[in-house]
Amino acid sequence: MAVQDRLDDLRTRFKGCDIAAFGDLSTGLVFAASTSKKVEQEHLDALCQQAKEHLCGQTAQHLSKQLFDNQRAPFGAISIVRGSAICYLKSLEVDNEALFLVCDLATPLVEIMEAATAVLTDLVNEA
Repeated sequence: MAVQDRLDDLRTRFKGCDIAAFGDLSTGLVFAASTSKKVEQEHLDALCQQAKEHLCGQTAQHLSKQLFDNQRAPFGAISIVRGSAICYLKSLEVDNEALFLVCDLATPLVEIMEAATAVLTDLVNEA
């Protein structure tokens, strides 16, 4: 299944998911995105930069020290911004590849993160 098809399937499986995107954290490039409505590329790029900060940047390092007493960056994070949940998920196989999702607060976050983990694993293993 193509990257776009996987993202479309993930997004439409969860009614409140507005954006499902796959990108490279090292370059800040979004490889592909599925959206429920038109989204400017600048917005997707900003989400990729936010993912980088939450998964690799100072925010990730601070949380790792505070919550896990170590230097290992998290592979997943969720932030709540202006009534939306933004989920970030970094590949365990390919360190720089990530999925990020924008959902409403009624979206079952545990379930969507589990589904996103499976999609991300499939994407990096097929590359």
